[in-house]
Amino acid sequence: MSEYRVLIIDDMEDNHIQIKTALNDLDYEIISSFSADEGLMLFQIHKPQIVILDLRMPGKDGVELLERLEPDENSSFAVIIITGYGTDEDISKCYELGASAFLHKPIKYIEVNSLVKNLMQSVVLRMELTSLRKEMDDLNRKRS
Repeated sequence: MSEYRVLIIDDMEDNHIQIKTALNDLDYEIISSFSADEGLMLFQIHKPQIVILDLRMPGKDGVELLERLEPDENSSFAVIIITGYGTDEDISKCYELGASAFLHKPIKYIEVNSLVKNLMQSVVLRMELTSLRKEMDDLNRKRS
């Protein structure tokens, strides 16, 4: 099983299939959720590096979940918002809440694949940098 995880949160099974197909050549564990509540629970359990989040879902929508996840530039994960109905206001709100990228449906395989691969590299490098900074701080404290 891969150490890298992608969580798909979308109420439409067809979108899960399309995204999984797009990511098929990458060695990532793919976790699926069909609601915001289930997605939050799976996020807390699996701690994925990438969350692919549908903007519009029944019940809690993607914006509400994004507010709960609270991604920022120091997070150990990145969020990609996907939607078929996103407005400029939606896009702006999602970026303000910490989304890393915004994709429109229908899903384009190469776009999803490339974006996930690039964001995964960014998240992994950010976590390595955080770890190295902590090690340096620890060494500096020991020297003092």
